[in-house]
Amino acid sequence: MSFSIRVMPYHLPVLLNPLVNAVFNCPDPHNSSLKKLFLKLASEDFILVVPSNDKLLNYEDLESGSFLRELCYTFDFVASHILLVDQPSKSENVVASQQIEFRTLNGKKIIARPQNRMLLTADGFNDMRRHRILNIEILTNFNDYLIGSDRIPLIHVEEPLCGSIVRQENLTNVGDFKSTKEQASLSEQRALRSRQTFDNIIRVHPNWKHKFNLLFQKYRSETPSIDSSEALFHEIINESFELMRKDALFTPFPNLRDLLYRYVEVNLYDDVWVRLTNHFRASELDIAGLQHLSLDRLESDLYLEKFEKFQLKNVVAMEKNILLAINSFSRLSVSHTYAEKSVVLIETLQSLSRSNSRMENDVDSPVAMDADSLLSFFVLVVCRTQVKNLKSHLYYLQKFAPDDTAGKFGLLGYALSTLEAVVCHFEDLRGTSRLESLKNSCVTTQKLIQTVTDGDKRNFTDMKKYEGCLRYRSLEGESLISLCIIHGKNEDLVELLRNEKAFPLEDILEDENLDGCTLLVQALTHGNLFAAYTIIDIILNSCTLQEIVKYINKPDSHNRTVAHYLTHEMNILRSIGSYIDWRYKDSNGQTPLFTIFRSYDQANYQEMVIASYQCTRKWYEMKDMKFHFNHHEDNKGNTLLHILKRSARFLLESRSIDVNAANKKGLTPLMVFAKYNRLENVKAILADGRVLVWKAQLPGYLTCFDYAKNPIVLHELAKRSAVNSSLGLALVHSLKQESAKWMLHVTVRLEQNSNYETVRLPIRVIQSVFRILSKKFQMSFVPLEETFEKLLKLGKMRLSPVGKLESLHINSMLTECMNALIHIGELKQNIMLDESNLTVWIRQQSKKQSSISGYENSNKNMEPEEMNILQSFLRFNEAELLSVRSKLQVLKKLAIFTHLKSQDVSEAYLLFAKYSREYLGEFVARGLCFSHEYWGVGDSSMLILIQAIDFLYCCTDKLCRHIYQVLQVSIPKWWKLYSELLELHKQYSQNFPHLVKPDLPSNEDGILNKLLEGKRANFEKRLSENIIGCRRILHELGNGIRYAHEQLAEELSKYMDFRGKFLVEGIIKKWVAEHIKVLKEHVIQMERV
Repeated sequence: MSFSIRVMPYHLPVLLNPLVNAVFNCPDPHNSSLKKLFLKLASEDFILVVPSNDKLLNYEDLESGSFLRELCYTFDFVASHILLVDQPSKSENVVASQQIEFRTLNGKKIIARPQNRMLLTADGFNDMRRHRILNIEILTNFNDYLIGSDRIPLIHVEEPLCGSIVRQENLTNVGDFKSTKEQASLSEQRALRSRQTFDNIIRVHPNWKHKFNLLFQKYRSETPSIDSSEALFHEIINESFELMRKDALFTPFPNLRDLLYRYVEVNLYDDVWVRLTNHFRASELDIAGLQHLSLDRLESDLYLEKFEKFQLKNVVAMEKNILLAINSFSRLSVSHTYAEKSVVLIETLQSLSRSNSRMENDVDSPVAMDADSLLSFFVLVVCRTQVKNLKSHLYYLQKFAPDDTAGKFGLLGYALSTLEAVVCHFEDLRGTSRLESLKNSCVTTQKLIQTVTDGDKRNFTDMKKYEGCLRYRSLEGESLISLCIIHGKNEDLVELLRNEKAFPLEDILEDENLDGCTLLVQALTHGNLFAAYTIIDIILNSCTLQEIVKYINKPDSHNRTVAHYLTHEMNILRSIGSYIDWRYKDSNGQTPLFTIFRSYDQANYQEMVIASYQCTRKWYEMKDMKFHFNHHEDNKGNTLLHILKRSARFLLESRSIDVNAANKKGLTPLMVFAKYNRLENVKAILADGRVLVWKAQLPGYLTCFDYAKNPIVLHELAKRSAVNSSLGLALVHSLKQESAKWMLHVTVRLEQNSNYETVRLPIRVIQSVFRILSKKFQMSFVPLEETFEKLLKLGKMRLSPVGKLESLHINSMLTECMNALIHIGELKQNIMLDESNLTVWIRQQSKKQSSISGYENSNKNMEPEEMNILQSFLRFNEAELLSVRSKLQVLKKLAIFTHLKSQDVSEAYLLFAKYSREYLGEFVARGLCFSHEYWGVGDSSMLILIQAIDFLYCCTDKLCRHIYQVLQVSIPKWWKLYSELLELHKQYSQNFPHLVKPDLPSNEDGILNKLLEGKRANFEKRLSENIIGCRRILHELGNGIRYAHEQLAEELSKYMDFRGKFLVEGIIKKWVAEHIKVLKEHVIQMERV
């Protein structure tokens, strides 16, 4: 006989997601439009695929014309989102499954790919679609009409699995228009398709292919004259264009001439180029030997005659432009079309004249340059790239343009005139003393570079010899001082620094290479500590405070300052620490403090970490600012605690640190410590009262236990969690597959002391333990049979992410069961500490149970007075337990709906923020997105509360069922038998008043046979046998009821003791402590704003 509550006494709040609300929160399932669905799912295990709230609330189905929120109450739509769960066969490898097939409730096929987090619709659906899995969660069932499972997996996806959806008209997205970048990409794609179509037409039509072959053959057979080549090239294009205009094949092409030009150019370029290079071979420019030409040798405004107006930062900025221009112009040698050459030339010109954000406000910035300066820089680019056949490139751009206007106007025209001026410049230099002087200067500079960069310690023999080359800067923008620092020429460095005329203090401060690295940064990156100390000494003794701060915090191309390279230099840190901007972040979002914390390979790592942290705190105090740890998170969300290798205790002393902060991968500091075996940090953070040990990484729901590979680290985690469990006696955790066997780790507190030990046990062994206990303690209030059934499913879930979530719930239930069993004395801790001893115990208990018949048979008969006493006792306790169970059921529903509605509020904030972004702007939307995280109490602590209440509810319900079985089944049966016995006695007395009713069976029936004969004798015998049989059954049933009563009385006593302790320790204290941790974390995160 079933024993369940089938009435829902009140309507629960409506859930935001229409599909979840329709399936789980129906107030009247027997009269619902989904009645058929509920009947089919009544005892089924299933998974619900849940589309996003945005789609279900704000979209409609094109096929049916209905809103999606209305379709959530139709059978076919809902059934298409319900996956039936079938357990895998013994031969199926669940872990290795890369693709899993499910059937929906209405027979359609879904393919799940857990590794890719993807669902694919297959047979039965109108089309095959891919649906990315956004999240997976387990919903604790709170209704009374879906009794197949107490926890249902929910798989969240973006769109419904079936139908074609469109957004409602009143919510038209104003942001649906294509961006400029997307439009440009579409234009490029259309142009590419036009070219491919044009080429295909010529290829598949022999007449046109033959015409072009004749034209190309005619061009190649002509005399290789420059003028005739140019004229014939354009003649071919013009003649072909006139013919094509008349052909209907080419009518769809509005840009027919451009397509034709490109086709002819591709086929004739090699022939044209050979003729050009042969023609200009004797007169090509002589630029050999000028690749080391220095910037100071150019005729520009960078190096002014008045020294006091010279600014090295202008030179540095120009060097960066020149490097970009060199990278662009060097592609000219591999260009094979007019378009490619034009792009190269324009990009070169743009690079030379580009603006620099750090110099836009400078009057003397090289950006606002005149034509002469631009020409000089273009000359330098040509010299350093050593591009050959420059005249040929120029002639091709001038004479082989697509039309007459190309190259005469606009940016390309300006670039062509500049290139022509460069060619003329080199023509004018040919054979002059100026050219020889430049080449000699390059030779001297090359010797100087060799002197500085070779392996000798000191090679400067005559500084005056190289006086004209002291301003040399390499292609990487390195000055002579930089080269000395890089190659360790410290004596030469000191001598150069003494030459204040060539290297004044202003130049030292502004000297940096093309990566933006200052001299001090270069010294640190190349490990030249002498140079670093020398430069620091010059700066600290010769510069103002403003200049020192500006120099120390000058960023390079990676946005790193000097402090980002102070990974192990304690003395430098102490000398310049007060000048460092500790909040400044590089391109990876790492502050100097973060970088030092991340430098694990330094011998003085711990000292540097503590010193830099103290220096940073002092800098904040000096700036009258409050230190915030979130200032020092990188772009991946890693905090200082995440990356700290050891000595975490000093960071944990701060109240403002978020010990549970998750990076963008979802890893908390504790997970990172466990993953990388940082035992010292694990112990330190576990000792902190704020850590949330069971915080899971989304979307895989991995915990710190999953990342712990070291048994010592795993034991430390388990020991702390066991202490914080409901009764602090045991913890079940870490489901792992080893050698084709599923293993669970069990941490148990020893009986003789408060220490804990962790043992690894196969699931089959734990299953045997619960099977033995369920038979041994049949009246136990602990849900042993339910736990045993769940253990059978552990590790067999076909969808691994769902299996991971379910294993966490089952581990929690096992933990509560073991705590309860140990507390009430039905399980000894010591037997759990060794697998072999536990196996022996299981065998012994199995033999005992096979030899024991259940309970000892007593000669004492159950009397009605005793039965009334037992019945009254059981009724009283049943009423009490039913009242407790009812309250626990209400409390569980309140906890579940507090969690669900809090999630709904957060989701509503996100939806509101999404549409606010379209209509109210980004600023308002960002504020709403932040606010939703701290609304209500729908967090991990609520899940802990729900699990604890649910376990106590299961215990109470289990005991209620035992009492119900005795009170409503066994006792009525006894009373019925007792009534039958009285009736039999009555019949015997009426028919045989002179005889005494037989109490015991007797073989001496001779007297009766003598008194009664025939039928009377047989009737008396039959009646006597019925009385004896009824009395025997009544006796056995009474003994069973008495035994059950004794067991129940004992279990009730244990239950009362357990319930009182569990309510306080396992529910109230545990949830309050966990919730306080969560609230503290929220406070810290809110302070970040």
